[in-house]
Amino acid sequence: MTIAGYITDKNGDPLVGANAYVSDASGVPLNVGGSGTNINGQFDFQADSPEYISASFIGYETQTLRVTNKSSTELQSLNFRLIDKSYDLDEYEVVAKKEKKILPYVLGGVGLLGLCFVVIKILK
Repeated sequence: MTIAGYITDKNGDPLVGANAYVSDASGVPLNVGGSGTNINGQFDFQADSPEYISASFIGYETQTLRVTNKSSTELQSLNFRLIDKSYDLDEYEVVAKKEKKILPYVLGGVGLLGLCFVVIKILK
């Protein structure tokens, strides 16, 4: 059967590059079929009588829908509207370190380059 549909965010805007795939009831992929979305948020793929289809995208909650019509001759159309994940951070720490390195230039000269490293540690 052909599984097709759209994956959008809570505002109805398409999520380009989101994933739709055959899964179990909890959204775990079964590795038997799936597809990414195009620029319009549309996906389609072939699967043999799947029980569940899930949609996921980085930064969004995975959504799982049960396939109600498992006829192999009909198109199953599913539309997903994903909700973004939000995290309540109690505390975070930003650490920065600046170093000076001597780097040779292509012409044989020597120059100084200031490098800055930033690490954000989330404390829960």
